[in-house]
Amino acid sequence: MSPERRGRTYVALAAIAWSTAGLFQRELSVGTATQVAGRALFAAVGLAVYIAISERGRTREAFRAIGRGGIAVVLLLATSSASFLVALNHASVANVLFMQALAPILAAALGTVIGDPVRRRTWLAMAIAVAGVAVMVGGPGSPSVLGQGLSLVMTVSLAATLVITRHRRDVSMAPATCLSQLLVFAVAAPF
Repeated sequence: MSPERRGRTYVALAAIAWSTAGLFQRELSVGTATQVAGRALFAAVGLAVYIAISERGRTREAFRAIGRGGIAVVLLLATSSASFLVALNHASVANVLFMQALAPILAAALGTVIGDPVRRRTWLAMAIAVAGVAVMVGGPGSPSVLGQGLSLVMTVSLAATLVITRHRRDVSMAPATCLSQLLVFAVAAPF
């Protein structure tokens, strides 16, 4: 499979995983810390297996290669991941996913500010997508301040992660993603 096709496949799988997370999370009958720790543990294990397979004996080198940008990704992605699950407990799934849908737009704006401009037709496509999501989300009910705040934290940290990952596209950030989930697990597991 070509790298471009593999990338598109991974993006599609990620979209399915993120968009169904709220549905499955609502069915859990455990506390928030257990939800966060359990998801992080399974994500870390899955990512570690992926990295071991894809790096074929160069796993340590892949983790070392992430550099300072990777460390920032670890912290930002840990923040985004934990905020996402906690926000789902304090806001509607639709509201959290709407905020999440804003992350690529915020990333495009941040990228433009640092010299990586986005084409006009891309801005138009993003505006249409956000309008469509807004129409779907616009139902009754309002999230709590905590749910809305965590959704915003998730969106900003995810957008910053996207910008750093694009800027450091020469390095796989899968190890940084794995480390972010280990960090989330380490923080949430004691609770």
